[in-house]
Amino acid sequence: MPQATIKVGGNFDDWKDILPAFSAVGSPKKGIVPSLVIDKVYLAVDEKNLYLRFDIKDMTPSSTDHPQIFYMGKNCTYTVDLLNRAYHITAHVNFDAKRNGWFTALGLHENVKWVRDIDLTYGNLAMKGSSLEAYFSLKSIRNNLGVDGTQVEFNEVTGCFDSQWNWLEGSGDKTESKQFTFPTSAKADAVVEASVEAAPKETLSNGDPLPQASIKIDGNFDDWNGILPAFTFGTLSPKNKSLAIDKVYLAVDAKNLYMKIDMKDIRPSYFFNTHNFDTQSHSTYGPKFDIGANQVTVDVQFDNSPKNNHWYTVIGKRVSGGSWELIGMYGNYDMKGSSLEASFPLDPIKQNLGVLGTQGHFRIFAATGELDSQGNLVEGSNDYTDKKVFIF
Repeated sequence: MPQATIKVGGNFDDWKDILPAFSAVGSPKKGIVPSLVIDKVYLAVDEKNLYLRFDIKDMTPSSTDHPQIFYMGKNCTYTVDLLNRAYHITAHVNFDAKRNGWFTALGLHENVKWVRDIDLTYGNLAMKGSSLEAYFSLKSIRNNLGVDGTQVEFNEVTGCFDSQWNWLEGSGDKTESKQFTFPTSAKADAVVEASVEAAPKETLSNGDPLPQASIKIDGNFDDWNGILPAFTFGTLSPKNKSLAIDKVYLAVDAKNLYMKIDMKDIRPSYFFNTHNFDTQSHSTYGPKFDIGANQVTVDVQFDNSPKNNHWYTVIGKRVSGGSWELIGMYGNYDMKGSSLEASFPLDPIKQNLGVLGTQGHFRIFAATGELDSQGNLVEGSNDYTDKKVFIF
């Protein structure tokens, strides 16, 4: 398998000297939407990650409002299957139609039966036009697939799921199978150790503890100097740039969770308009914590109703995917230009996340959007980061 380190950011220059692992053969089956038809698939590895790139045959022109043309009509996937005897791992780039966002994950299967998601393996992704790229933890793949310097069978799949994430037969495309060889972990671990100082991190990685810091919420933002962003882009492109995510920062101390969100709306601020955040709708900005089917949300929101017309902070939860429930209107916030910072008390977040939240790992993503009068997300208004796993 080609050895390369790919910077996943939607540029694709790092792939220029890498040959495709798979190319389309013959005509696609009838009835498949063009944005699910595979043109080429590229694979690469370095000491830490498996990288993949999908090129699709849909040549619809992209635009500022629609910079990528991948399928978003229902739950769908662009997947690499890695098979080793009875076990196989799926490296997914999926679109969740309910949440209107993209995410990446690794799944473990025995024979054809899904076993579980693999913890700490939510990767990063970017897409532009008809190309998509992502990376996944090579260590997690090796450990769960039982491969180390050995050959593994690969094939690539696209397709759709119903609302319950059951596979819809005939909805997508599939390549032939090929075998490629993984690098050995001993060599990989030695190179990683030697290169820790040579390759400074640009963002927090999966499995990292959240940075420890006490942030003064005053709209100054100096306290965030030296803290790496948790997320460096949103996966969608809302027309309203004041809801388009640029970067998200997170930190904790003994009492509070802190967040800072930078938006892509970079209009100059001035005395009568000190920030660029959305006040024309009921807007929301904040991270979400996932533990199994349960979720805790912390948000800064603007209520644009004539009665209220103000900003506020709120903590809520969803239990087993049900309706959103209010925990409390806690926290402080400030904003200036294209940046917003806020703090939320840690105790109610930990109490509602339970033991996993206080002693272990949890999945987190950040989201923005407009809410209707019933508190439901307005379709197409939102942005959404990938998911990562962090530790309190």
